[in-house]
Amino acid sequence: KKHNLITSLAMPAFDKKTEMTKVAHLLGVVGTDVPEADLREAMSPHILGVNNYAFIVTNNGFIVTHPDLRPVFGDILKPNYNSIDVTEVELVESDNNAREFDRSILTLRDYIINQTTGDREITVKYHYDNIRRATTAERHYYYSIVEGTPFTVVVALQEKHFGYRVKIPERFQNLNTTRTSLLDFFKDDEWRIHPDWLYCRYAYDDGDNTSFKTPEDELKHFLKRISKTDNTWNKWPPPRFYSESYDCDKELMLSLIYDANMTKGIFTEAKNDTEKKKKTEFEKRFGVTLAFVATHSGLTR
Repeated sequence: KKHNLITSLAMPAFDKKTEMTKVAHLLGVVGTDVPEADLREAMSPHILGVNNYAFIVTNNGFIVTHPDLRPVFGDILKPNYNSIDVTEVELVESDNNAREFDRSILTLRDYIINQTTGDREITVKYHYDNIRRATTAERHYYYSIVEGTPFTVVVALQEKHFGYRVKIPERFQNLNTTRTSLLDFFKDDEWRIHPDWLYCRYAYDDGDNTSFKTPEDELKHFLKRISKTDNTWNKWPPPRFYSESYDCDKELMLSLIYDANMTKGIFTEAKNDTEKKKKTEFEKRFGVTLAFVATHSGLTR
């Protein structure tokens, strides 16, 4: 069973008519539900980079969304899934016993729940490779409140892994210059995109027209629409229609198209017997069983 977590926001609605007596006339309550998956997408993980992430904490210190939030065990929803404290997911490197939280993480927690803005550096432990391995790292935490809400956004950056970005050439800054060849970059089926990142996506499921079996099918659908020169998709960002509500991340899409162009044909078959012989000898010598390339835009070939 799949559990789709949501965050519910609500506030009272009062009658603000001016009267002689100060009486609060409660008209009702207005609220909305925000899927936790949408919050993760809004964090723009492709901009933060490898080993960096962002998360949201309430003024009670509870996690709203975090890459290491694991509310489900197997198919079972954990009893305290909605009251996980920030000190339980950000693990400080120290010699303290279990449940004896280090002063550095408690201080960070105080700043967060008091909704202040600032930054702190802490040495933490973290896992990777599906919790098969663990290591430590110096992380810099930048935190700031979300105005008008009880939430604080925290960005965790691993010092030696931030400060650099891939610059997209000018000719790829505008889709008009590449539109005629967009689908040429994705001719074969030996490629994948990051399944959790927002490239282009319909906001509502309207049957066969807006539902796709794989993220790759969805991407090719939008590339086809962008490639058409006889409709309003020539404008960027794409206009919104009442019947077709969708979201696109312009920067991520441009990065993806640039990476696809740079890596197309990188694993093409050998053209002649000499090249085939060299390739076979190389594979036998080094024991190559699989070759792949992964890019910052989430494209893997």
